[in-house]
Amino acid sequence: MARYDAKRIRDLVVKILVCEKMSEEDAQITADALMDANLCGRDSHGFLRIGNYVERLRKGGTKADARPEIVKETAVSALIDGKGAMGIVAAHEAAMVCRKKALENGMAFILVRNGGHYGAGGYWGEQIGQDDLIVMNMTNTEALVVPFGGKDIALGTNPITIYVPANKYPGILYDVATSTIAQGKLFDYKLRNKELPPGCAVDEEGWETTDPEKALYLTSFGGHKGYGLAVMIEAMTACLSGNGIGKEIRSLNVETDKINNVSYCFWAMRTDLFGTEDAFRSNVDHLIEYLHATPAADGKKVYYPGEIEFTNRNENLIRGIDIPSNLEKNLTAIAKEDGIHSPESYFCPVK
Repeated sequence: MARYDAKRIRDLVVKILVCEKMSEEDAQITADALMDANLCGRDSHGFLRIGNYVERLRKGGTKADARPEIVKETAVSALIDGKGAMGIVAAHEAAMVCRKKALENGMAFILVRNGGHYGAGGYWGEQIGQDDLIVMNMTNTEALVVPFGGKDIALGTNPITIYVPANKYPGILYDVATSTIAQGKLFDYKLRNKELPPGCAVDEEGWETTDPEKALYLTSFGGHKGYGLAVMIEAMTACLSGNGIGKEIRSLNVETDKINNVSYCFWAMRTDLFGTEDAFRSNVDHLIEYLHATPAADGKKVYYPGEIEFTNRNENLIRGIDIPSNLEKNLTAIAKEDGIHSPESYFCPVK
């Protein structure tokens, strides 16, 4: 497995999306979010998503020229209809509205319906929060997870992100699915021909499996704890927006000719509401240093949430990202279908 210059692959992805009738600006917004996922080690939400994104653009489930629309608004809130736009484009629009309103009014809550797949939640936490806002964002997904005590799928992987800015350090970033693994992880394991961790998936008969090719449904993390959190995220997104819940959500990967009617929300709050920004960020630094000072079981280091991803990003900008050969072939094939000249040249090994 070679390591490639992430920015060059990002350039290829922009070309592919423009060939699929997206505007240059929307293509760059989408490619930037995917590249960041790969740089941070969130490969499940990175460039491997392009195959599905392109299929949806070609079949009409995602509208290349659709513009998200604010349908209801106050000084501290907005309901946005994604209108079938690329999910990352709808999320970017919502994220920027959220940041602007929160800075102006102290807090903001932005809700999106018909949103589509919005990529890695942690990316939006950082985009909105930067160094002056606390952020929480959540999304529901199509039904993929067997609820605690159930024997059939009911809810999605329903991830949640919380971002808290710091001063001397990158902020604290908590970004998890409420399932044991995210669906994108399953795709990534398939690409790499790797076995799944035990206990995270079941086959069509309901038996636990570590074979990514046989895995059909996912399990909740922590049993009733992950299930309960997934229910609350469903309520905070779909129930507020009036969009579909659970099995009412159209499949991102199967129903590629239909708008993906997922819902997501962004909440943000200024850090100076209870004191000064500097004081708050210094307190967060103190928390981070407190965690770093805790003796590590492996004799190395106790990491705070998000630290590994931030480290990965800085390192991978220099040493490149690892791309499975199957993904390289898939991206190259899509580019050739779009008439892009010499797509192989965009895969530049980093020495």
